[in-house]
Amino acid sequence: MIAHSAYPAYPAAASATAGWLGMVPARRRRKTPLVLVVEDDRMIAEMYRFQLTHEGYEVHVAGDGRQGLEAIRTEKPDLVLLDLRMPVMEGFEVLEQLQSGAADVRTIPVVILSNYGDPTMVRRGLELGARDYLIKSATDPITLAARVKDFLNQPPPKPPTHL
Repeated sequence: MIAHSAYPAYPAAASATAGWLGMVPARRRRKTPLVLVVEDDRMIAEMYRFQLTHEGYEVHVAGDGRQGLEAIRTEKPDLVLLDLRMPVMEGFEVLEQLQSGAADVRTIPVVILSNYGDPTMVRRGLELGARDYLIKSATDPITLAARVKDFLNQPPPKPPTHL
């Protein structure tokens, strides 16, 4: 299993000509669930990637919101772990873009993983469609892996009736 990374220093990084994600075509039937980690902090992203790969998931990493949004649209991951405060495009904007996007990306479950626990931010993230809002400092990698398993086993939400 190859884990793609947004950070060229990692050995598993995609080649410069192929782009940051290697432009792997979206697979409709995966044997291994694909988790996309959208996180600008290299150490945190690598920590999550390592643990989730160890647990048997295919993990791709995007280093900012714009890269994450592109990966969501092209790869159609089974779950997205999304940071909020990132360069280029913040997590809230990613959620807004997903809500207004095509149906196939609106139904991809997104879990916010942030250091900001302000109730206003939590409420906004959930109103924008996130399935949950986890605080990084309170969520160790093993707990996160267990939660990922739970999120992947949840039924998809019912589509909004107003669309």
